[in-house]
Amino acid sequence: MEVVDTKQCSKCKTTLPVTDFIRRQFDSGNWGYVSHCRPCRNAKANEDWADGKVRDKIYQRKFGINLQQYDQMFEEQGGKCAICKTDKIVGHGAKYGRLSVDHCHTTGIVRGLLCHHCNVAIGSAKDDITILANAISYLEKFK
Repeated sequence: MEVVDTKQCSKCKTTLPVTDFIRRQFDSGNWGYVSHCRPCRNAKANEDWADGKVRDKIYQRKFGINLQQYDQMFEEQGGKCAICKTDKIVGHGAKYGRLSVDHCHTTGIVRGLLCHHCNVAIGSAKDDITILANAISYLEKFK
């Protein structure tokens, strides 16, 4: 069997080393290289992210809201976390200045947008008001 060390990108038509293509297993079970080179795939991904198509699909699939609804909530909250009111966004989404979509894991209802730390705190408390009240009592005890 002949070893192929170059491949032509079906998008830009440039012949490149196979290391410039993503290797994957196809539905047939066979392994091979995808048809578009990494630079072409990256350019397409960047384009899709830039115009919001990808975020819109993610928000709809995960939370049942669209990008326009996210942007409306962000504006209504003044670009700040609904709990701590910070506009200093850190953690997941920080690179792009995005807050996390907070939702009830039981009902799926979107409650608002939170910074990474507040979102993790609520999740760690399992959305349990008693646990959060106990945490407040604990902190007040050692104030």
